Amino acid sequence: YYTRPLSIRWQSNWPIPKSPIDDNFRGVLIWHSNPSGTWNFERSRQDLQIDIESAHGRWDWIIDYADSLEPPNDKRAIKSNNQNPLTGLDSLEVKYSYRWLKYEAGGYIPMSTYPDRRIGSENCFFDPLNPKIFSLESNPNSNSIANSLQMPQGRITPSGFKMQNLRLEGNSVKTDIIIGDEANIIFENATLPKGKWGMISDLTIGAGATLTIEPGTNLYFYNGSSLNINGTLIAQGTSGENIIFDFINPGSGEEDRAGIMVNEDAQAYLIYCNISNAPTGITANSNCDIFYVGNCSFDNFGSNAIQINGPHTEIPFVVNSTISNSSYGITATNLSEIVIDGNIINNTETGIFLSNVTNGHTINNYITSNQKLMPGIFLESSNGEVRGNTITGHTNGIHLGNSSPDIGANTIYDNLYHGIYVGRGSLPNMVGELFHDPPLIYPISGYNNIYENGGYTGGGFDNDGSEIFISNANVLMSKGCNSVVDNRLPGRELINTQLLMNGVGFGLPIVVYAEKNFWGDHPIYPLETRFGDLIVYYEPIEYQPCPIPDGQSGGSEELLVTTSEGEVIDTLYPDSRQPGQLSATEILYAAANTQFLSADYEAAEITYNEVANSSDSLYAKLKAYRRLFELGKLMQKPSVYFNNLYNTYTTLSQSSPDSLSGKIFSQLASLCLIGEEEYVPAIGEFDEIVQQNPGSEEAVYAEIDALTAALLVTDITLGKTAAGKYLIKNPGDYTNRINSLLKSKFGSGDKVEE
Repeated sequence: YYTRPLSIRWQSNWPIPKSPIDDNFRGVLIWHSNPSGTWNFERSRQDLQIDIESAHGRWDWIIDYADSLEPPNDKRAIKSNNQNPLTGLDSLEVKYSYRWLKYEAGGYIPMSTYPDRRIGSENCFFDPLNPKIFSLESNPNSNSIANSLQMPQGRITPSGFKMQNLRLEGNSVKTDIIIGDEANIIFENATLPKGKWGMISDLTIGAGATLTIEPGTNLYFYNGSSLNINGTLIAQGTSGENIIFDFINPGSGEEDRAGIMVNEDAQAYLIYCNISNAPTGITANSNCDIFYVGNCSFDNFGSNAIQINGPHTEIPFVVNSTISNSSYGITATNLSEIVIDGNIINNTETGIFLSNVTNGHTINNYITSNQKLMPGIFLESSNGEVRGNTITGHTNGIHLGNSSPDIGANTIYDNLYHGIYVGRGSLPNMVGELFHDPPLIYPISGYNNIYENGGYTGGGFDNDGSEIFISNANVLMSKGCNSVVDNRLPGRELINTQLLMNGVGFGLPIVVYAEKNFWGDHPIYPLETRFGDLIVYYEPIEYQPCPIPDGQSGGSEELLVTTSEGEVIDTLYPDSRQPGQLSATEILYAAANTQFLSADYEAAEITYNEVANSSDSLYAKLKAYRRLFELGKLMQKPSVYFNNLYNTYTTLSQSSPDSLSGKIFSQLASLCLIGEEEYVPAIGEFDEIVQQNPGSEEAVYAEIDALTAALLVTDITLGKTAAGKYLIKNPGDYTNRINSLLKSKFGSGDKVEE
């Protein structure tokens, strides 16, 4: 090491060498202070957080065995040797060598050889004639070393201490020293090389900077520290070398903290990463630019594995990843669009939670749990498609509130209460959809396999054993090719397997048109007795389950499912069955659906307006009116567009011939206020519903809407209004309040009766 000559803190004339040979010994060393106030090289430095040394060359280092094992000579164990630009390193990075001493039984004994964890910086970063802002690898605080049982990583970063802009001014050497959080900001592009890195305080990627993490790198975060992204994170591992983010010591009372925080204008690419043990794994905040998670693994979070709060500049993607052991797998709010595709979500209370998500692509996920505590997929004021998912082990497989998605080709079984719960203000589509000209039927909706859900003791008023329960809502099932089956015999804790569908209406029986679906064949209960209080027109029936069209048995006309940015996320094939005689409205819908799915939004807007302005019934035109709102969000229409829609929806809600249509239009009107960025008035409308319907299911949905809208309020004005009770402190506060609402009403504990 740089042996301190006498009492001088650095050698004379540094950093300008007097001769080439002296260059080997030029440097600055910042020592730790021992209790007596003197500076020393005590062995405790091996585990201390700040241990800064600087030099301006890259050198090979050799062990120069101590003259004695007794102090003080035992401390002089390393000296510099030859400059080596390729594999050498600065003295900064020599925090321990191949051999060290340990105090034991009253004396010091030499320890065995340790792995060489030396990493040299990429350039001579202490050149005073060319000062620079140091990046991650070339910053004196960035390679602190700790080798202890608590922190066996080899390098600890950041330390909360940074020297930057080292320079020569006249006869003086100067540097800027930064202490605290500002010292841990990466201002220049940097690459974190493969190895084990420990974080003892927050690390921040500054705006405009990119941190690239090499495959096989392990990052360990201690004491509640996290990674904050204001610039760009590229963490791209491989299938054989994942990148590990382990938040070992998250601390207590930190429910609001995420291990990785992606902030406004930031970009995050996480591919083949393993993230574990934080209160929340990743939070992507409002106005995040790019958020992509693929082939990652998430495990053990107290709150969310992934939380995405919109709006976002680009479409967020969470694909082909595994999520285990958290309260919520994926939470997404206030988004125009999101892709959640091909994930395995295991042993979470709620697998996927969406609130105010206009066009969610929730497809091909496997959502299973052994807890049966909360819904598998929960949608509030959200649409899009829920397709190709397998959902089991929850209270309800799919739970809808004020949501009307396309539900297609899902397998839903062995959930505690119901396969699908259709909550107030919802009208999901479970019928094969028409596309192309001439129109063909595609399984973007319909073709669901729902079986053996519910029938157990406990729960609330709706726990009647039905596969599908409708609460002040309805469902489109005519010619749906769905399989809704429960042929189990009751016994022991299984008390009711009679009902396939049931529900409660707006003071009147709910009428469901559900012909051409498969209902199974129960050994005890005739089919006509299996629909509870609903009026269900179920004949003619399918006598066997409908196969999902795969391009082998029917037509070959592919249907590409794309995002608004034109990215293909799925391919569907038509049913071999012909749709038969179609009405003018159905033909228009086929054209509009094709335009919408291919992201030809301008054409789709014209066609949906043509449907809305037709002479067909208001019920038949509901989807067209809803699509106009969705198009406004996807096309980022100006406030005046949503203001016009608000007026239209308000008028329609007051003139609707049925309560469900009126509720749907009223909800769309409130969402238009959010589209106008009139967040406080929107919260006021939701709060009015809460006040008028205390303790009801409708009030729970409205409170979720209000809390979700409150995430968008960026100033303190909300706190000064009557709606201030919805003010959200942080993303963790939002999750806690939502979780409390859902568990009190829809969890598997005691539930409020309607």
